[in-house]
Amino acid sequence: MIPCSQDNIDKLKRIVCEEKNIDPEMLLNKTRIRAVVESRQLVAYYLYHYFVKQSLQRIGDQIHKDHSTVLHCLKVIDNLKETNKDFARSFVCIEKKVLLLKQGNIRRRTVLHPYPCKPKRGILRRSLNRRMRLV
Repeated sequence: MIPCSQDNIDKLKRIVCEEKNIDPEMLLNKTRIRAVVESRQLVAYYLYHYFVKQSLQRIGDQIHKDHSTVLHCLKVIDNLKETNKDFARSFVCIEKKVLLLKQGNIRRRTVLHPYPCKPKRGILRRSLNRRMRLV
């Protein structure tokens, strides 16, 4: 179990936000953008499963949500892991980083690497083409 210090919680939020390409400040906003909602749910999931056991209310306080929302997050993440392959792939990438955090071996370089897991060839090509078209 990871000690539940504010520093570790901030690292967890940064790991999730960098994988989902969103700003960590967005986690605290009241928005329903899918990437932000999924990131919030992932933070709640990892706080519940990998950190020193806390009540659902304390986990909800970390993401500015209610305890029933945290319970819903846990169910949604379990469902998405089973049904959505892309989500499952990103979940595994984030989980590897969280396990590094658990061991205390995480470095800033590890967290900031844009593709920690090898993406599918088509996804990488599409994202590079999209960037090239926008530039």
